[in-house]
Amino acid sequence: MIKLFVTDLDGTLLKDNTYVTEQDRLAIQTLFKQGTDIAVASGRSDQEIVQLFKDIEIDGHRVSQNGTFVVDVNHQFVVKQHFEAKLSQALLDQVKTYPVHYFISTADHIHYDHETDFVRDVQKLFKFPLKHSPTIAEGIGSSYHISKFMLLAERETLLPIQEEINQTFAGQIESFLSHTRCVDIVPVGVNKRNGLIKLIKKLNIKPEEVAVIGDAHNDIDMLSMTPHSYVMASADDAVKKHAHHEVEHVHQAIKDLRERKLL
Repeated sequence: MIKLFVTDLDGTLLKDNTYVTEQDRLAIQTLFKQGTDIAVASGRSDQEIVQLFKDIEIDGHRVSQNGTFVVDVNHQFVVKQHFEAKLSQALLDQVKTYPVHYFISTADHIHYDHETDFVRDVQKLFKFPLKHSPTIAEGIGSSYHISKFMLLAERETLLPIQEEINQTFAGQIESFLSHTRCVDIVPVGVNKRNGLIKLIKKLNIKPEEVAVIGDAHNDIDMLSMTPHSYVMASADDAVKKHAHHEVEHVHQAIKDLRERKLL
């Protein structure tokens, strides 16, 4: 039986990266009311997941920033990580050299150091205000403990940049294509699967008692952790091959689990 249902947000539970459909909301609420644990595993911030739970009127576990932070339903940290100060500074110095837009995450905020029209345009995609922090570079390691860098550009621009960063900081970071036009850089060893493994260990749940659903490259690790894995039909083929089932909506995955007598 499934004891924990885990969903990604953007491209999965969130349509157009902004809203949850009524069918998906009702399906998640029904799971919650029947006593199945719910978790969101996302590249988004913990604050945004908290707000989403409020919006759909449930509570659950939170795997944020691709597993950099894991917080259980009782609001207790299971995982809490950030880059060392020298590595944060080196990453920021290199990121600044690229023709991309970038954001810098800490546990509590998503920061930007320069005001641009792009920042104002993308603000609507976030559930909390982005924070203008023009002196963030000077405060790394004291005022700011960096947990994630987010780079945004067209895919053909991002992929060679991701490869170069991976080579430069090999063994020190993890990077994921979390969206068609977004690369996330997080501390080494961080991914959704590792975060979930630590969560289910605390919950005393086995991987085969977990169902997961996602759509992007940063979901591959968690899709591979359980036989009850679902991928969105809109996903790249490189992601699809790591999942056992393909659906177009979250509520379809939940329906399939019920039909297979797993819920």
